[in-house]
Amino acid sequence: MDKYQELMAAGDMKAAIVEYVRTRDWVTFAELKSRFGEYAKGECSLGSPKNANVVYWSGISERFAEDINSLLGAGKVFLHPATLLAYLADGEVLTLPTVKRLPKGGYKKPHWLPACLRLVEL
Repeated sequence: MDKYQELMAAGDMKAAIVEYVRTRDWVTFAELKSRFGEYAKGECSLGSPKNANVVYWSGISERFAEDINSLLGAGKVFLHPATLLAYLADGEVLTLPTVKRLPKGGYKKPHWLPACLRLVEL
């Protein structure tokens, strides 16, 4: 059993996420959702706090989104832009248009910004 799985079994989901990202690096939300199962699956979305119509991932649980936001806010993990190819390799993409560049004033409709989690700050 991997250490992240031991942490999951102990109920320490935030530590499990950090450990998973530490050992895998460049982790997509599709991969996390797959690895973390029912804890990660749900009806919520995770998006940019600065741009309301920029979505990082959807179809996740409220608890998972809160834990990711908490880890991001604490500087335990960081978001890095990813390619659509990374998500295709992990078997899941969002059906939203992708962010090309942010227009002044932001998008009027939701757009997906493919991103990976890493432990390294840009």
